[in-house]
Amino acid sequence: MPRYLVERTFADGLQIPISADGATACLRVVDRNADEGVTWIHSYVTD
Repeated sequence: MPRYLVERTFADGLQIPISADGATACLRVVDRNADEGVTWIHSYVTD
């Protein structure tokens, strides 16, 4: 299976609340990726 490196910059940062709403938002991303056959391996976040 091929692997890809995706590098992104978010001009205003990535605003995910540290709450149940933030967890729900992350789960929606994971579900969408699964629909497309994408498996996320690692995430790195810097300031």
